Amino acid sequence: MLAQQIEVLYWHHKSVNKSQTKTAAHWDNIYPNLQLKQPTILAWLKDEEKWHAQFAEVESKGQASQTKWVKQTKHPEVNEMLDLWVVKAMADGVHVNREILHQKWTQFANLVGVPEDEQLNLSEGWLTAFKKHCVLKEFKKHGEAGFASAEDVEKECVHV
Repeated sequence: MLAQQIEVLYWHHKSVNKSQTKTAAHWDNIYPNLQLKQPTILAWLKDEEKWHAQFAEVESKGQASQTKWVKQTKHPEVNEMLDLWVVKAMADGVHVNREILHQKWTQFANLVGVPEDEQLNLSEGWLTAFKKHCVLKEFKKHGEAGFASAEDVEKECVHV
């Protein structure tokens, strides 16, 4: 992450227009997991001296290659398919949960030909990041709503 910040800041300073919004848009395509926006670039610029000092210290210890980098998704086409599916499912009122997300990711990975040994393990960290990316919230159902199947609820809504 620190090396990425330095890279982004360096590029921003050498760019012709020095627009924070354009810098964020440029690097958001390269590092989509950072989810860069103009306020992030502004914050980095405000603390730029601190970031350069930290990077210089890490570099002086010969640990520059060990600075934390945000892992980029290995199969962005699968995540894009899942993003689109979630948007459609939510619009259709489909209850989306952890198991469904895992099944759909695996289904889309198989569809685009991702070998099984290259498929993600879909950990809690992945799920948390994906939910944050899609702005998904988890709701627990209590009482009768927790026991009713989606099909039964849909049938009752149609007949009312």
